[in-house]
Amino acid sequence: MDIIKLQLKTYVHIKDTITNISYLIEGPKNYALKSHEEIALEMQRHIQLGNSQYIKIKNPVARDEKGNILYESFGQVKLHWGEIQYRTFHDFKDPFPLYPNEKVLGPIEKFIVVQANEALVMRAEHNFKDDVMQKQRSPGDRWIYRGPMNYIPNKNATVIEKINAIIVFPNTAIRLRALRDTTDKNGIQRLAGEEWLIREEGSYIPNVGEQLVDKQVKAITLTDKIALKLAALADFTDVYGKKRKAGSEWLVTIEDADQHICDVHEKFLELLKINVLSSRQYCVILNPVVEKDNPQFGKKKLVKGECSFFLQPGELLEGSKIHETLVLEENDALLLQAVEKYEDTDNDEEKVLRRPGDKWLIKGPCEFIKPLELEILQQRKAIPLDENEGIYVRDRNTGEIKTVSGQTYLLKEHEELWEKQLSDDVETLLAAQFSGTIFQSATVDEKGEYKYRVPESNLLLRSKHKIVTFRAPDNSAVQLFDYRSKTKRHVFGPELVKLGPHEQFTVFYLSGKRPKQENQIQNLAILLGPDFMTDLIEVETRDHARLTLQLSYSWKFEILDKKNKDECEKIFTCNDFIGIACKNIAAKIRGVVSSVPFEIFHKGSAAIVRSAGKIFYIFSMKFFDLKIRKKY
Repeated sequence: MDIIKLQLKTYVHIKDTITNISYLIEGPKNYALKSHEEIALEMQRHIQLGNSQYIKIKNPVARDEKGNILYESFGQVKLHWGEIQYRTFHDFKDPFPLYPNEKVLGPIEKFIVVQANEALVMRAEHNFKDDVMQKQRSPGDRWIYRGPMNYIPNKNATVIEKINAIIVFPNTAIRLRALRDTTDKNGIQRLAGEEWLIREEGSYIPNVGEQLVDKQVKAITLTDKIALKLAALADFTDVYGKKRKAGSEWLVTIEDADQHICDVHEKFLELLKINVLSSRQYCVILNPVVEKDNPQFGKKKLVKGECSFFLQPGELLEGSKIHETLVLEENDALLLQAVEKYEDTDNDEEKVLRRPGDKWLIKGPCEFIKPLELEILQQRKAIPLDENEGIYVRDRNTGEIKTVSGQTYLLKEHEELWEKQLSDDVETLLAAQFSGTIFQSATVDEKGEYKYRVPESNLLLRSKHKIVTFRAPDNSAVQLFDYRSKTKRHVFGPELVKLGPHEQFTVFYLSGKRPKQENQIQNLAILLGPDFMTDLIEVETRDHARLTLQLSYSWKFEILDKKNKDECEKIFTCNDFIGIACKNIAAKIRGVVSSVPFEIFHKGSAAIVRSAGKIFYIFSMKFFDLKIRKKY
């Protein structure tokens, strides 16, 4: 026979093998184990709970209302099979044993301590009455217990998680979304999916029906120089009590608040800087906003300094800039045109009605800010002109072109600068006079045309509205042709030639080189001489001896009366007098030399050549009116 010695606060489970019933034996005692009994559970110590501890028991023993143990009819202790019981120090102050088939789930644990800024998310497992919140709970319900508190677990609810409070700092907010239809902390009904902000400073614990979207929505700082531009995503009333419609835009300035947190229905567009105008500045606002924040599309508004303002939504700065007040000096003027009816004042302070399309000048000195009804066509400045300078001016009303020189001239409202076009050859020769090049050599292009070029470094860009001038050299003549009056004008150097609006230069193309070749010299003036021209000619004697002669001819133009138009025109009758004279003299010399043998020509070449030159001299006097002195 076995004797079990049980100490204080110990127990064993004994099983009767006949009845198959297990029962509890507690100490202190000595128990003699009978022959039909066996130990079902070795000696165990009682379970002792602390003041703030609990333990989970599976299949707890059944008790009546007074706490007495209930037994089955066959003598086995009665159990709540499958259930879990949380035993705490409040209900079990004394150490207690486990009855047969009772099981411990996990170690002894302390109560769940919930701090002031913490909460427990709970889920109901059974229908029961929540003694903490005094509410009836159904399976699946969720709620939270906010601290500070000590939570004692029970079988009716499960702790899902412990959450910490979110701290809402100054000038920040948290953004929440409703997971289901719920009521927020302020008692406002929220629909599933709806979002809102919590702006109150301090700690905030979201409800089970609330989801944290953003835990720190920062405020935007506004100053007197910065404004916030917002747009409405839906119809709502903002924090300032103003109703906003979906799609509308507005500004939040320092007058509304110094800090602004964008609401869930507000879309941040941009930060606007203030526009500051000084006393000498102005700007034009397109689509200006009037009452009820409605922009007037297509209209303009003139704003003059000193002032400062923000551009309202929909408004634009014309040209995206602020304009400076135009300051006109004494020799300045503005050409204006009216695009709408405009009431102006003349120099006598009398009112003048300007109609659309009217043009007029405003002369300085003055300050000018362009009204909306006007358009500035041109800013003009008086042109100072010397006696040797000038400009071409065209009257837009009549089409007449005139030259102005020797004064300071300001174009009238119906006048404009006229550009005189010249041929490429004339442009080249005019540019050559500044580089000191008078005669230019010609080259032949692929088409067989002669091209006259001046080195690019010597070319100067000509202002085409300025009077074309040419310095005629000493003892030279220039011919000008007026296409309007069909008349010619002759100028003898030294003289500064001024080209009229309808006049053009006569360009001369002369022969050059040795032997003479056509179109080798180009000039606007003909030199009157005296000068020499040298040529190489090939002659053949009667006995077929071929010789090359180099001949020099002295020439000049003799004009008795330079005021006689008919006599002056004789100078320009022949365009290439050098080429024609050399060809004719060479022909006469070849004819004379071909009639004498080589020996006679060799002994008396000078006389023979002079005799041929006399023949040409008589011929040239009759036809060309030229006097040529021969020199051998």
